[in-house]
Amino acid sequence: MIITANGTPRIDTVKSISIVYVSGTLGGGVAKLGYIASGVFVPFVVDSAELTLTTGEQYELHHGYNMPVFLQLVGSTSPNLEIIVKWVS
Repeated sequence: MIITANGTPRIDTVKSISIVYVSGTLGGGVAKLGYIASGVFVPFVVDSAELTLTTGEQYELHHGYNMPVFLQLVGSTSPNLEIIVKWVS
């Protein structure tokens, strides 16, 4: 998946544990993974902090079977992110 604008697209996850690979540029913005509850984006929290993505990193998500996962990108100008998702189990 290539992301070139601010927004909150759904990323394709499968099973209940996925690995998310992030590469490219954030364009000065902030990217977070989370879910939608009552129409509101809710970021995942790790060690009491919101999960903020860094390019060149990978993230293991324990998200539950068939739970929709979203990537929120805000404050970016000219982003070019590539998101690759692989399932673990």
